[in-house]
Amino acid sequence: MIVAVFFATLGTFQSQAVMAQAVSYDQGRYQEQLLELSHILGKLHHLRGACVSGEQQLWRDNMMELVRLENPPSARKNAMVADFNDAYERARSQYRSCGRAASRAAVALAIEGEQLSDALAKNVSR
Repeated sequence: MIVAVFFATLGTFQSQAVMAQAVSYDQGRYQEQLLELSHILGKLHHLRGACVSGEQQLWRDNMMELVRLENPPSARKNAMVADFNDAYERARSQYRSCGRAASRAAVALAIEGEQLSDALAKNVSR
């Protein structure tokens, strides 16, 4: 359920990301939040891929879609991808298998991602 809500919110953000260049918003905070979201998606890529059958590439695909829609300059894209990959590796070393702790971490990250996606959507819709 939480993951579905997170996806719906991410979808709202993604559809509004195209408008980002036409509206005024706090560019610095927006970039920080994009990096935070990249980090969350990286962790979820490992955790949900390990714990849920059929989600092995889902979170990576969502990250690729975020980058595609955002269409950032090279340096920003590289930073987003680096945060995603770093978070994935950290989660992989911390949670070697899907257990109770990994499942709890995935739920917490989905909630955090949902809140962050809402904040990003509000930021670009101003």
